[in-house]
Amino acid sequence: MRGVGAGRGRPTGTARGARRGCGHDRQQPWSRRAASGGFSLIEVIVTLAIVSLVSTILFQSVTTHWGNMQRIDAAFDRAREGGVRAQVFRQVVVHLLPAWPEQEEARFRGGPSGFSGLTGQAASASEAALTPFSIEAVAGRGVGPLRLRLVDRDVVLADPVRDVRVEYLALNGRWLDRWPPEENPGNGFFSDGQYFDTPPLPEAIRIRFVDARGPQAWIATVGTSTGLPFRIQDVQ
Repeated sequence: MRGVGAGRGRPTGTARGARRGCGHDRQQPWSRRAASGGFSLIEVIVTLAIVSLVSTILFQSVTTHWGNMQRIDAAFDRAREGGVRAQVFRQVVVHLLPAWPEQEEARFRGGPSGFSGLTGQAASASEAALTPFSIEAVAGRGVGPLRLRLVDRDVVLADPVRDVRVEYLALNGRWLDRWPPEENPGNGFFSDGQYFDTPPLPEAIRIRFVDARGPQAWIATVGTSTGLPFRIQDVQ
């Protein structure tokens, strides 16, 4: 009886090996998962899609920011250049001079799209001289440059421009579209202005136009302290 009981209580080596073998077989799938340690194909595809989407968004953001910076820089450049060119216009107008009596062709004449005459300031302070000039633009609703024409060269003040309108301020405070006007505008205070000659130059000149920046208005006052250079023959 002991032999039989002992035989039942202690499994044989073959039985123990079989049991261990069965346990090893049950753990094998988990061991394979732990050993692999990677991503499935679906996980890789989803990850790549997310990375691609984020990269696209970042690229578009950088491109948009760069484009905005380029536009801002261009706007600053246009504003800076516009200011410089407006200053050229003002310098020419401030130093306007009446012509000599014998220089009929050099007398100041102004119309709705431009004016011409003599100036003591031709485009820069280093070129101060008695210089014939004209400032011209395309008449009407045409599109083209606004030019300062000198004897030896042209200076583009604005390009392209449209809806150009030039006006001239009279003593009576009215803006006129021509100078000299057909009738003496007077000074706005006395009624005897009709008996006096119209001043050779207006009080101020205003140019209004539309360019890439939108509506613009340049205004310059004609200098009142300047005059033609002294000539001996004028006092003989």
